[in-house]
Amino acid sequence: MPDPDVVADGHHWLAAAAAHRGGCMCQVIGYEEARMITTVVIALGAVALALLLVRVWAGRKVSVERASRPKALANAELIYMEKLFRIRAPIRLVAKVDRVYRLPGGSLVLVELKICGQDRPYLTDVIQLSAQRLAIEVQTGAFVEPYAFVSVLGAGRPGRFRSHRVRLLDAAAVVQLHRRREAILAMRLAPAHAASEAACRGCALKFQVRSLRRSRVRATTRPHLSLSGCVSPPQSRRQCRANDRPARGLCGLVVVLGCIVVR
Repeated sequence: MPDPDVVADGHHWLAAAAAHRGGCMCQVIGYEEARMITTVVIALGAVALALLLVRVWAGRKVSVERASRPKALANAELIYMEKLFRIRAPIRLVAKVDRVYRLPGGSLVLVELKICGQDRPYLTDVIQLSAQRLAIEVQTGAFVEPYAFVSVLGAGRPGRFRSHRVRLLDAAAVVQLHRRREAILAMRLAPAHAASEAACRGCALKFQVRSLRRSRVRATTRPHLSLSGCVSPPQSRRQCRANDRPARGLCGLVVVLGCIVVR
């Protein structure tokens, strides 16, 4: 017969072991639940932060759009913002618009944004907007007004735009400019002279034009390098500047038609 005291001690030991194991299991389960809850809280916090950032970004974008909108378009509906349009006829053209608004009557009005530069529209702005008008009308079939706005962010007006209304070219004029550009690039037509050398200072194509003109001139002693790459002695600089003019004309026309991208 087993000793009753030994059996009692064994039962107590088993009970204690079971209680200890159960406590460990509870601790493990509690740790897993805490880790899961922490993960869920972190995930929810990340989602909330992302939604907050999106809301702030959207509000800021709307405020910028309102600030750049011309007063004449206060009741218009914004339908396109930084959208790309592609057409293949009457010319192959890719144009990206800044803003397009729909008037209550259904017609569309273009707006071009300028962050820096002089507080006035240029011929390049008119040509660019005219090309955009052609692309939108051909691709969508909508009627685009023959006028547009150039909104300039002035240096002396932080966060404020001033809008200038411009008259656009018709489709025939845009096609004619495009064909003239192609003829000049193919050397079938001589470009017109640039009105000023200042138009060439910020041109991204002046180095190509310089390279093109350099092949047509002869190097001499004490050379003077001009915009076109003409190398001449000091007494011939006037003639060198005269040789620059066709190059400046080509460079200027390419920049003016920079919004027309042939694919």
